[in-house]
Amino acid sequence: TIRSTEVGPVCAHRPRCVSRPGQVRPLTPLRNARAFRALFRRDFDKRTMASELIETLLQAHRSGDLDKLEECWLELVDAVPADIAPLLGIVDELVEWGETGRALAMLELLSPPLRASERWADLEPVLRRTVKLNPDAEDLGPDFAACFKHMFSDNKTIDLFIEKSRLRFARPIGTALDAMATFLAFRPDEIVLHEGGWGIGTVLGYDPLDAMLVVDFAEKKGHKVNPLAAAKLLKKLDPEDFRALTVTDPDKLATITKDDPGELLKRVLKARKGPATAARVKAALVPEVVAAKSWTSWWGKARRAAEKHPMIRCNA
Repeated sequence: TIRSTEVGPVCAHRPRCVSRPGQVRPLTPLRNARAFRALFRRDFDKRTMASELIETLLQAHRSGDLDKLEECWLELVDAVPADIAPLLGIVDELVEWGETGRALAMLELLSPPLRASERWADLEPVLRRTVKLNPDAEDLGPDFAACFKHMFSDNKTIDLFIEKSRLRFARPIGTALDAMATFLAFRPDEIVLHEGGWGIGTVLGYDPLDAMLVVDFAEKKGHKVNPLAAAKLLKKLDPEDFRALTVTDPDKLATITKDDPGELLKRVLKARKGPATAARVKAALVPEVVAAKSWTSWWGKARRAAEKHPMIRCNA
């Protein structure tokens, strides 16, 4: 039996015009520079204020002064920092302390400024936490839709997914979010395995007319799979999985097979997620990767390489 011991794998501004009675003229370079410095100073003061508020907020949080924490949070909403991770961390700990109502109120205060500044990537985890704490929360659909459209702007069928999931209108919204997760589970060019007989396939994307997942299998080109069933029928493969390489880079796989049999054996064990006998390794590799007539000589080299490999343990 062979087993792997591997453990997890300066902003340019156009001159502003100053209007006086009977006169319109651009700012001089000096006055324009002064105006820019004043603008930068205001932005710097705002960033400094946010930084100081966060420090005060964290101190109040560490000391357990929840009233002070809430007071600082209200001030911080007017100057939401670029990195909201510390704020989300505070919310998560409040939930652990049993302060669910307070945490929910803080999240609801944080959403409007993020929405107003179109910080969709930051708004999405705020909305997720809101739904987790209050599954019946209403009017979150449009915000979630905006987040998905921004985060998956390269997906040509994102609008169709939003429509089919009824994301904008679903109440409670949890079912729509589950549907979106199902629709977005597979991305173009991912390699998938159908263990029921279709074999290895390449995801092409989704049909823009019916939102069906389209996959190229060796014997089923352009095969359509219902997205709701795809998660059960198809298994995504790591790009470096030896089975994926049979489709994406057969030359690389051939080189590994010939020059580094120990590495190929390690990949077989990793794909199996457990030990394997010689017979099972052979079943995985012959004839797609190793020719049947070459098996005996290849296995001899692989076995010798495995005995020296730091991540493989061989049993008699």
